[in-house]
Amino acid sequence: MPVLETKIVFNEDLLEMLGTVAIILVGVVLFYLLYFHIPIQMARNRGRSSAVWVILSFILSPVWVYIILAVIEDSDEKIKEDTVKMLQERNYIANNDNE
Repeated sequence: MPVLETKIVFNEDLLEMLGTVAIILVGVVLFYLLYFHIPIQMARNRGRSSAVWVILSFILSPVWVYIILAVIEDSDEKIKEDTVKMLQERNYIANNDNE
C-alpha cells in the first residue's frame, strides 16, 4: 500500500500577502503604543487626565506629548496622594521600630 505524502506548497502570492499582513499588524501595534498606551501611562503617573493627553497626541504629535508630560509637574491631587502615602509608610516603619 503506497504512503501518501502531503506537501504544503506556498506560492509567492501567499508569502507576499503574509508579509503584508505582518507589516500591517506591526503598524497597528506601534500606532497603539505611540498614540494610546504611552500617553495614558505617562498621564496617569502624573495624576493627569489620560483622555486629554491622547487627544493631544493626535493633534500635536506623540513626541511632543511625551516631552510635555515629562516636563510638567504632577497634579496637586497626585502630590497630596503621594505625600499621604509616604507619611503613612514612614509612620508604619516608625511604629514597627518601636516594637
